[in-house]
Amino acid sequence: MSQMSFLARIRCPVHLVAADSSLGAAMEPQDVARAVAMMPHCTHIVVKGAGHDIHLDQPQAFLQELRWFLQDIGVADTISGSEPKSRCPIQG
Repeated sequence: MSQMSFLARIRCPVHLVAADSSLGAAMEPQDVARAVAMMPHCTHIVVKGAGHDIHLDQPQAFLQELRWFLQDIGVADTISGSEPKSRCPIQG
């Protein structure tokens, strides 16, 4: 069994924010691609100019991605007080 085989069981939305591999990313580009391919509800981005500490190296880019993801899954709507537009797909 692959180390990453558990990823295929994740059914809720995931937004993988990856670092620049030339600056010390925790995942190599081929590992990011493999992880994204294994998760059925995954989007991703590579933040250029950021190493392992993306939130410290590129805080504005990190926040932009976090906000986008929260809006995409409807959580940002919940925070503002209205109903979320989508829910995590649960598969049994």
